Amino acid sequence: MLSEDLRALIPHAGDMCLIDEVLSWDADGLIGRTRSHTRPTNPLRTHGMLAATHVLEYAGQTCALHGGLLARERGAEAIPALLVAASQVEIPSAPLSDLSGALEIRVTRLHGSDRDGIYLFEIHEGGRRLSGGRLTVMARRQETE
Repeated sequence: MLSEDLRALIPHAGDMCLIDEVLSWDADGLIGRTRSHTRPTNPLRTHGMLAATHVLEYAGQTCALHGGLLARERGAEAIPALLVAASQVEIPSAPLSDLSGALEIRVTRLHGSDRDGIYLFEIHEGGRRLSGGRLTVMARRQETE
């Protein structure tokens, strides 16, 4: 499981923090791994099933981890962001709950500032590509803005 320190970078709490560990990261991207799709307590499950479309949530949370780690590296506080666009998304053919292996989520930042980013993502299980696409994230507007 992620340390509490890293869990704080994801804008969710408890079981909704879907990423279990950070395998590596640098200024250009992050690789995370998880088995949360296999847990019966996964809050995204409906009638025991975790839909294939939830790859977007897994990729979005991995982007949040990357943005938060970049902010910390600059000595800044992470700015909560929203997923505002997804394009060229490949959806797996089977529900995520049908998969038994760990998911590896890779995000690569193509462009960004302190407040936004465009990422490519790929999700693999056991070396097999399940999904990929492009995400755009933007910081939430603060009340003082």
